[in-house]
Amino acid sequence: MIVNEKGGTDSRVLNEVLKQYVETLYPDAKDEDGYRVCFKLDGGPGRLNIPMLADLRCKGVYLFPGVQNTTHVTQETDQSYGLFKSQLRQNIQTLMSFNNATYHHQRQLHDAFPDLHALPPALPSLNRSHYGMLLSGNSSEPVLLPAFANAFTRERCLRSWRLCGAVPLTRSALANPSVQREVTLEDNNNTPDVIFVASNAAEFDWTTATLLELEEQNKAACDKLSKLGLNGEALRLKAPRAPARLGSKISSDASEAERIKALSAVGFNLGSIFTQSAPLQ
Repeated sequence: MIVNEKGGTDSRVLNEVLKQYVETLYPDAKDEDGYRVCFKLDGGPGRLNIPMLADLRCKGVYLFPGVQNTTHVTQETDQSYGLFKSQLRQNIQTLMSFNNATYHHQRQLHDAFPDLHALPPALPSLNRSHYGMLLSGNSSEPVLLPAFANAFTRERCLRSWRLCGAVPLTRSALANPSVQREVTLEDNNNTPDVIFVASNAAEFDWTTATLLELEEQNKAACDKLSKLGLNGEALRLKAPRAPARLGSKISSDASEAERIKALSAVGFNLGSIFTQSAPLQ
């Protein structure tokens, strides 16, 4: 594992890792149709190192940095790690239980017949020699699940790509329940003067309601509870608001020169790219 002196990752470390990947996995990569390589990364240091990006681009390698702290939504591999981790933990527990039972059985035999059975060398533990069966499974005793093969099947990988919007290329990641919805300045400015307030749940379509409509329904319900002498404030909620500084995003029809100037004004980093860029319409 390549790390810096602090045990972390920086532009130098990232550059070395990517070069090793390209040389090993894509030795024929070049900046021509059919030979280009795209690495999809999470947010982190070194992703915007200009000399590294230029060097990789000359070799036909493109970096696609994701939004920070969103790998569970945007990274395809993360979609299958839940099953992989659960089966891996199950395998570890099964193997340790088997090794412990074997150890105690050998210890009992030694205590009963010390001349015939040697004392077990040490308490059982796991090491690198167990990695293969823990990941790939074991058909004999102890029976272990093929955790890696089960979690990363062709069907599951295709499903993960579809959920993240990678193959086919869609915006399906935005439908993930973890993606936070916010009320923008534009939403506030476009709020109608009169908002329908439902008197019961059957009159309101919760599946298509905007955040502001839900906020108004909550406000009306809490006000009614307060008039009845109940503590309506305990249930009052406000829809999350986008920070005001995000109200001046680049418009979706802005020219390339306008985008470059806007990004230069706020600073060239991953955070500014994602917060300053035009929202997906």
